Amino acid sequence: MMKRIILTEPLLIMIVCSLAFTYEIPSPERGFISEYPAKNWEHALISGNGQIGALVMSHPLSEIITFSHERLFMPIEPSLPVVNMAPHLEKIRQMMDEGRYRQATEFVSTFFLFTF
Repeated sequence: MMKRIILTEPLLIMIVCSLAFTYEIPSPERGFISEYPAKNWEHALISGNGQIGALVMSHPLSEIITFSHERLFMPIEPSLPVVNMAPHLEKIRQMMDEGRYRQATEFVSTFFLFTF
């Protein structure tokens, strides 16, 4: 009788371990999930709307959430003036429809102080 208990114990442990490793995390109805915690901010889950951003990392129930706002960052370069492309839009679209992408890019770049 003792041998039978000893033989079934390792089998029970193997079954429990295999169930633990094959458990599949159910997908949420909305959003997404991550099975592994982020090691640093570059691997964090990111969310934002262009003005406010958030990075979420760490383990469940002990998350680290980093918030940022656009006003916290100084611009590196001054803003470029807005160029009115409306009068040229039809010509640009025609060039692109004809597959002349390089010509369309060169045409647009003539209105800016820099080239693409």
